[in-house]
Amino acid sequence: MKHKHTIRLSGQRGYTIVELIVAMGITAFLSVVLIAFMVSLMGQTAVSSVRTAMTSSLQTALIRISDDVRTSSNPALCNLTPDVNAPQTLTGAAASVPCPADATNSNQQTFWRLTSDQIVINRTPQTASGELIYDDPATLAGKRDTIIYYVRGDALYKRIIAATYTTPLANAITTNTCAVIATGGCQTDTKILDGLDTSATGGPFVATYYDGSGNVIVPSGTDYSSFISARSISVTLKMKRTQSGQDISRDSSMRMQFRGSQVALTAPEPEIETPTTPTSSAKMFVGPGGVDMASASIVGGDVYVQGGIDMTLSSSIGTSVNPIRVTVSNFSCGAGASYPSRCATQPIPLSWANMSSINGPVCANDQTSTVGLPGLIAGCSAPKVDTPVFNKSVFTGQTTSSVTSSTLPCTTPLQANTRYIGNLDLSTGCRKVINGSNVYIKGGISAYMGGFTVSESMGTTRPIIVTDGKIRFNGFGSSVTPNSYGSTPYFISYASLDAACSNSDTCTTISPTQLKATIDTWDGDSFGNASPIVLITTSAPGTSFYAYFGRVSLALGSNAGSLGGQAVDVTGSTISLTTSPPLPSQ
Repeated sequence: MKHKHTIRLSGQRGYTIVELIVAMGITAFLSVVLIAFMVSLMGQTAVSSVRTAMTSSLQTALIRISDDVRTSSNPALCNLTPDVNAPQTLTGAAASVPCPADATNSNQQTFWRLTSDQIVINRTPQTASGELIYDDPATLAGKRDTIIYYVRGDALYKRIIAATYTTPLANAITTNTCAVIATGGCQTDTKILDGLDTSATGGPFVATYYDGSGNVIVPSGTDYSSFISARSISVTLKMKRTQSGQDISRDSSMRMQFRGSQVALTAPEPEIETPTTPTSSAKMFVGPGGVDMASASIVGGDVYVQGGIDMTLSSSIGTSVNPIRVTVSNFSCGAGASYPSRCATQPIPLSWANMSSINGPVCANDQTSTVGLPGLIAGCSAPKVDTPVFNKSVFTGQTTSSVTSSTLPCTTPLQANTRYIGNLDLSTGCRKVINGSNVYIKGGISAYMGGFTVSESMGTTRPIIVTDGKIRFNGFGSSVTPNSYGSTPYFISYASLDAACSNSDTCTTISPTQLKATIDTWDGDSFGNASPIVLITTSAPGTSFYAYFGRVSLALGSNAGSLGGQAVDVTGSTISLTTSPPLPSQ
């Protein structure tokens, strides 16, 4: 017999149509939410990825710029090395920037100009093996490679204009550029960054220059002379891209320091254990105000400093090939009648950070640190020697003729044994011929883009020019030109805060208080415009300058043959001490 089993499912029933519709709606909603979330997540991931990539690109670009700035000699107003494919016109801010190599702004090959959105810097050329190339290794003088960072469209480019060196040392790079307006871009220039935000306030590429005190440097109209004091630059880059329908902006900044390019310095063996007593035979003789150097070099002759030496920004005295004997007495302290007294601190406070050095035997009282001083002579005693003396009374007594300076045409030469009453103003382009020695100016000298030329009639005799007031050379083209015999003048300024002494025919001594006040007089800029003697962008090779009671200040590529006074400041210049002591014998 067969049995039929029946299974009963108690309590079970199917879904209603309404329930199915609701379930499907919820499922669809959740699917849409999930998909939207995933799309949003993917979009945000893409945006985040773009942001990260933009930040990385900005940092990479800034590092590349920083590498060039740190190895560069200095910022440049224009490309001194010609570029046949430079911009064809000067527009905007560039039209106001002067060029030392092209005072008339007519040479299109020098139309690369320093602006807030364009960087122009100089760098010492190198061989393929990394050896630095100079025309004169002793003075670190020579041509420079020019590096330009500029914006075209929404991209930042780098151009290198190579200095021409072929023998005996060949520059590792050669210039191969194309015009900035070249169709399809300039393949020979390096694209550093693209995607710049051309609509950004202030522009996508901004360069700001700072002096040694951290102050922003800005031009005064067409006067860009303040840029010689540039010690660092801040570069800001701004980018903008669109991703997933979202505008993404990023910017980044970096502060960079100009460090310069120098000959690798090695420690020379001291030639003597103690130096000879310094006298006025030193080609640079400085009093208690000491020597201040910033991005500067001094070569060619022994140096005596009664005070101290402060060196920053890759400054140097002497080279490994041609060392200089330096003597520092460390007498710059005290006040009133006790000035100058011997200081308790070290007179040459160098550090590895400022990359400065003195190359040659150094005898410095109280100096124990050898940083930057490979030739420091341990235990050496440097004598305190007074600054050289010039007998003003004897000199003025020889000036038997008198002329009013203001009535003197530019074409009228300066005559021997003559005193000129009032300031001598050499306006733009005026060059005064010096026909004789013993020229006494009862006032000061102001030479803007002008200067002096020594007459052939002087032969080998060096003329002497003495002033009661300040001596100031300024502007491209200001110079002192020797005759064919190589004769150059002595310039001596008696300017001080003691006006009665400065204007006297006989006074050569002021009180210690007035001496210190005159030395310390400083108008706050980097060129020492308050100094008794100021040279800015002035070419005066072989010429001697002596500030009897104060400072001699040189800046912006100035040079001289010998210097002296109570203090000396050198900024952005190479001084080749090639002539006799800064004061003549009488």
